[in-house]
Amino acid sequence: MDASAQPGIGRRRFLTIAVVGAGAVAVPVGVAEARPAGAEPAGAEPAGAQPARSGSPAAGRSAATVTDLAVESVTSAGITLSWTAPAGALRYELRSADRPIDASTWPTARRLGGPRPIGSAGAGHQLDVSGLDPDTRHWFALATYDGRHWSAPSNAPATPPSRLDQVEVWLFEQNASDARNRRLTRVIAPDFVHRSAYEWVGTEYEDRGFPAVRQSLVRLAQDGALLGAGVSASYWEPDLETLAPGVDPAEASGDPLGNGPVYHLISDTPSAVRQLVFKAERQIAAGFDGVEFDEWYPTDTSVIAPAMRAIRQRARQTHGRTVYLSANSTYGGADFPALDGDTNTGAEAVDYYLRNYPFRLQGLDVPAAESTAPFDGTANLIPQLRSAIAKVAPKPFVFFVDYATPTIFWGPHDFGSWPAFVRIASAQILAAGGFPAAGRSMYNVLDGLVRGVFTLESNLAAFQRDTHELRRELRVITPTTLEVSAPNVHLSAFDQPGRRIVHVVNGDFDNDTGSMRTQTDLTVTVSTDRRPAGVTLVTPDTVGPSRRQAPSWQYASGRVTVRVPRLEYHDVLVIGLDRPYRPHLTPSRVVFPFPGPSSVPAGNSVHLVAVPTQGTGRQVRWSVDGRPGGDSRVGTVTADGTYTAPARVPAGGSVTITAASAAEPDVTAAVEVAISDPVRLPWTAPIRAGATTDLGHRLPAGWRIVEGRGDWDVTDGAHGPVIANTNLSEGESQGDTIGEPALLVAGDQTWADYRFTVTVSPTVAPVVWYSDPSYRQDTFVGVVARFQDDANYYEYRLCADGNARLFTKHDGTLTQVGAAAPAPFPQVGAATTFLVHAAADVLELWLDGTLVRRDSGIALRRGGIGLVSSLTQNTFGSIRVDPA
Repeated sequence: MDASAQPGIGRRRFLTIAVVGAGAVAVPVGVAEARPAGAEPAGAEPAGAQPARSGSPAAGRSAATVTDLAVESVTSAGITLSWTAPAGALRYELRSADRPIDASTWPTARRLGGPRPIGSAGAGHQLDVSGLDPDTRHWFALATYDGRHWSAPSNAPATPPSRLDQVEVWLFEQNASDARNRRLTRVIAPDFVHRSAYEWVGTEYEDRGFPAVRQSLVRLAQDGALLGAGVSASYWEPDLETLAPGVDPAEASGDPLGNGPVYHLISDTPSAVRQLVFKAERQIAAGFDGVEFDEWYPTDTSVIAPAMRAIRQRARQTHGRTVYLSANSTYGGADFPALDGDTNTGAEAVDYYLRNYPFRLQGLDVPAAESTAPFDGTANLIPQLRSAIAKVAPKPFVFFVDYATPTIFWGPHDFGSWPAFVRIASAQILAAGGFPAAGRSMYNVLDGLVRGVFTLESNLAAFQRDTHELRRELRVITPTTLEVSAPNVHLSAFDQPGRRIVHVVNGDFDNDTGSMRTQTDLTVTVSTDRRPAGVTLVTPDTVGPSRRQAPSWQYASGRVTVRVPRLEYHDVLVIGLDRPYRPHLTPSRVVFPFPGPSSVPAGNSVHLVAVPTQGTGRQVRWSVDGRPGGDSRVGTVTADGTYTAPARVPAGGSVTITAASAAEPDVTAAVEVAISDPVRLPWTAPIRAGATTDLGHRLPAGWRIVEGRGDWDVTDGAHGPVIANTNLSEGESQGDTIGEPALLVAGDQTWADYRFTVTVSPTVAPVVWYSDPSYRQDTFVGVVARFQDDANYYEYRLCADGNARLFTKHDGTLTQVGAAAPAPFPQVGAATTFLVHAAADVLELWLDGTLVRRDSGIALRRGGIGLVSSLTQNTFGSIRVDPA
């Protein structure tokens, strides 16, 4: 499928980023004048090295900041950057660096020319940069000038890694194309997103292309991430898949899986191997940077290497690209379920190895995925991990930490232990020389943000990026002396040119209380062949400047003794033999990862999500217009971020809601929210474009995306503007265990009895999980009534199995109300008019003038309205709410 033909923003194409040719010669960097998106590039002009001005962008904060700077494409000739000019901006200044650019690194970043005109506000603009070193990653940021002030630096996208040894942060994000997950992924800013799009079975992704999924993933690629895909090597759908030439379904098929169209794949038969290669090559043709073969356990493992060689060769010859292949199996490092880690040799054809972190449960030597035994935080798995990693070096070994669904756990069942579990696992993986990878939990409803470990995972990513030098050219060593003065502390030592590195990992975990005992004032002694130039301690366990410390140390008789003042979970001692180690520390931030409301009606509530990017917890302290917790005049905000607007519009018409990191009170983020008059009935919803999203979509004014759920846009319909949900990948599946539907809400939470009408038209064929008829009820389009807040509302679903269902969410728990009622699922392009009649404790659903179901005993008597979609793509128009 031609990626360039897919819908996009300007010249944004799905994964067209290609590595700069290795034979390119570095020349002085040049930039061309910014031009409207889609215009032909102008000639590049040299970027003179000019001194920083006193009015540097980092000094001002009042000009509008660009938030969508993107690396559009990378070729042997250079790169193309794109952005949207904010309102009020007159000029911009672009800078580059060999590390992420933020306010602290902006002054030392290289200026690419002087200030330039930025162009028309709201329009897309592009800039060509030439002459970059192809073997170095480059980060970019720009600041805008409004005639008086410079803005803060923009977001800082990068050129993608050109080799795996440039990957500092891995993420296992199986559903990264989902809007909510994409927004969280962008906070972590990984270098490689493993399994960013996964073909469970079949070839539906490759066959249909899913343009909106491609558009969602391209945003991650434009940030600088390599994106991996995946295919199942254990299951397939021979009656539904596009078959490779010469494939015999009878030869490749084993027993059926249940009553659906899915069969086990006999993965060492010629037909099965041919089909797997065919599917992988189609994903690479779509633009992915790698492919994982999930659960490839052939009886004859010799079939794997030739298949992978053929895939790499075709990628080079056809697409001119290097791709990275892996296998989630014993061959590729998983060793499931024994997880002994010693079967791989490094000679396997994979480019990197992967497996789940082999945690322990109390009383079990090897955990079972279904076991509910308590987590055992005392187990020292570092020797086992070191052995596995050393055998495959220098190939990277990636370990997944946070994998669990309500039906499959590969982590402790007690979520109260997850913060400790994630910190212990990450510490032991790093101490063994491996790469921890989070994000698998974002794929399902038991996700890390909800369970309180997202900030820990973001914190770990920042630590890995800041200390990336410590994982280059490592050599596992057993020094003559390696001692620690405290019990239950695990040490792991490495050499690299000019350094000796000692990981100090706390093992003093109390299984009874589920907490780690902090150890203080201990000493670590390690032998070296000469007196160090300096010793540095770095740790992910604190925030701010204390992440890097200069501990006291002594050298005598070929041994260095270092005093460690405090050990929570993990400290790293870097003994600089040639020169001291002084890494740059990325400043922490507080971010609002999801689009927030531009306005809230008086007396209404909205839940805001703010997360610190560093630290060991996501606690923030809220204030409204500088008043902690707010008050009756400006509105109040609870500890969990639920803001309730005042009963009357305040003076000035808007309020500023601020979230401050509990660990670093000076680290804050704020959002300005207009307070509007109550929304009166009747309400004929005028569909107008509002704020711009990270994909360039225009949110409908007066509507709000609930916790980042959905890519929504205002588009042109046959009779005027309509609201569209654009991302077919979003939705729930397997009985509400995986994912969440897209949800957009509006109206007034004080509304009581009303008639809510909307016309719905599906725009593309829906997706059914596994193409299995038993999952058709998870594919639906619907409407929301009596929406009180994000955790309390009613939802009518018109499902692809030909039934209408009512669900209620009460205090965050979703429950079906009553039995399903027969109702036809709308055809693509056909219009269906939904009408919800809410009166007292009764809700009725009418479709095209016919009563479909009547539900009584409704507990919520007031609330707004909403639109909902799961694995469907639709337009919504002719929206109105009348008094009942």
